[in-house]
Amino acid sequence: MEARGFRVAYPDIQRLNGEVIGVSPDSKETLARYAAEKELPFLFAPDPSKDLARGWGITRRLTGGIKRITVVIAPGGRVHRVIQHDLRIHLHVRESLEALEELANNE
Repeated sequence: MEARGFRVAYPDIQRLNGEVIGVSPDSKETLARYAAEKELPFLFAPDPSKDLARGWGITRRLTGGIKRITVVIAPGGRVHRVIQHDLRIHLHVRESLEALEELANNE
């Protein structure tokens, strides 16, 4: 589970001045229950209309579902790295940490 990996890595993410915001088409209430059940320390942004997902171009054309994408955004709002693995989602956490390390080393 991707969220569990981010939960475990969250102290390292914070140490690198990063933050996690999960975006999901689920409702605010559903996301709050999910975060509580899984003890997730980070924020979630509900996107039930999928406007945000469409704006980022991460909806699947055939099914209308949302791709699993991780975006590492640098200070100032610049996209530093986009991470996408449809089957090996565990790599999102590792590659996010690598991207945050790069940003920290470039400061």
